[in-house]
Amino acid sequence: MELCTEATRAEYDDFVWNCPKGHLYQSYDWGSAKPAWKWIGIIRRDESGKIKGVMSLQIRSTKFFGASLVYAPRGPVCDLDDSTTVTELISDAKEVAKLYKGYALLIDPDIIEPDIDSNSKAFADTAFGLGFKKVKPYGRWGGFQCKYVFRIDMGGKTKEEVFASFHQKTRYNIRLAERKGVVVTVESPDMLPEFYKLMITTGQRDCFDILPLSYFQKMMKIMGERARLYIVRYNDVIVAGALAVHYGDKMWYAYGASSNEHRNVMPNYLMQWNMIQWACEKNCRIYDFIGVATTLDDGLYRFKKGWGGELNTFIGELKLSLRPCSDFVLTNGLNGYMKVKKLLKRGK
Repeated sequence: MELCTEATRAEYDDFVWNCPKGHLYQSYDWGSAKPAWKWIGIIRRDESGKIKGVMSLQIRSTKFFGASLVYAPRGPVCDLDDSTTVTELISDAKEVAKLYKGYALLIDPDIIEPDIDSNSKAFADTAFGLGFKKVKPYGRWGGFQCKYVFRIDMGGKTKEEVFASFHQKTRYNIRLAERKGVVVTVESPDMLPEFYKLMITTGQRDCFDILPLSYFQKMMKIMGERARLYIVRYNDVIVAGALAVHYGDKMWYAYGASSNEHRNVMPNYLMQWNMIQWACEKNCRIYDFIGVATTLDDGLYRFKKGWGGELNTFIGELKLSLRPCSDFVLTNGLNGYMKVKKLLKRGK
């Protein structure tokens, strides 16, 4: 088993950056920015010594029974049809889990539901053959990561062609924001406190928890020029903001927030168009909106649908139970805790 070290970090990230199934969440930088998780990267090589597959693991102690959850967001990264490499990476992940008393190994790979896309069947067969079980979608998003994700296929398209692919109403709202004098700027990390105020407002409005300001500051510092903070103003008042991240041939709309005022001037539309133009400049193949709720019928869904992207239905979370008793107690206890917490938050 080979683990990523400082000596192999650049090689690890280069593989994730260039792999067609490479994902921001499988990068060293993204994992190392998470305050409550320990990051470990697994490497598998071919006979020539070249990397053929990696998997980023995030490990979080539950403080109960000394047990930990081992999680590979959007992993593994490799040729997912290569059952040998997938099996080797899972085997290594199980060995890591033993070191941290992992009660379960959780993955949510970047593949479409096999019932929708038969190309995903090879990976699904391998995973189920290794003992993974599908986790029933839960929460607003379906799991740790969104089960439903809108992505714009931008490969080889000009800005004009991408703009033309938007729905008519979306194009109208972009132009409306421009006519109303909405201004979008790229700001330095010094503006993160202002963005964070919007995040708090958005979290209260839409009932979700917000990570601390220090997390966003650390994220921008680690990502460097690959991350941009967008701030939107109307009549010199900050009304929206977003954090976009470029990684490999993809651009992620990582975090977004808006105020409760001046929504009629469509600030989020012009902000998204600015971020998509940056993706065009970086020759990105995909612009990833991250996701929408499992109900597929709310305002966020309608907003993202208007950009002409494809709704991807991912296979969702797959879990390999490593310590069944601990897994049962901790999983059911955590689900109950989250439900109560959500009800209390809505009550406030």
